[in-house]
Amino acid sequence: MVDSHGLLSTMDQVPRHGEKVRVTAGSAKGRHLSVPKSGVRPTAGRVKEAMFSILGANMSDLSVLDAFSGSGSLGIEALSRGADHCVFVDTDRIATQCAKKNLTTTGLSEKANVVTRDIFRYLGEYSFRPFDLLLMDPPYEFSQEHILKILQAVSESSAIDDRSRFMLEVGKRVVIPTVSRLALVDERLYGDTKLVMFEPEVG
Repeated sequence: MVDSHGLLSTMDQVPRHGEKVRVTAGSAKGRHLSVPKSGVRPTAGRVKEAMFSILGANMSDLSVLDAFSGSGSLGIEALSRGADHCVFVDTDRIATQCAKKNLTTTGLSEKANVVTRDIFRYLGEYSFRPFDLLLMDPPYEFSQEHILKILQAVSESSAIDDRSRFMLEVGKRVVIPTVSRLALVDERLYGDTKLVMFEPEVG
């Protein structure tokens, strides 16, 4: 499925067949999460554990945005580890329905909002308190141009301030472009996956 920006939604991603998705730590540790029968490529368990190791164990009181959220695996992991609230955004209604089901299964629904919307429009129109943490796992098929659009949208959005952190999961061959306002502070490879963390530039 292609959104209004010519970009694929999470539902166009290739699934990892046979992999069970579960919460790796926190209040919902061990809970299995549902994934739509086709289209969603959930973050591998070892990559998810590595991601949260980079971010740090303490998620207490953080506000989180899980964009291209798919089944909600990343945001649910943050909530399970103590985040105060998470907004899940995906363009595909089947994906957001799945995320709602998983939030109910894990008992985390009261700490979440699930939004079926174009993420670029959401970021462009955002006018509330900035998020402490942004998690984005766009389709690995995204081109360099698509990744640049994501970074520009984040850097120009009121969804971040100088205390925010932004974790991006992409394919290993993606070369991360430089954009104003975002400083790349960590970049690591895990098999076919690259994890990249940004913080807003100060000054």
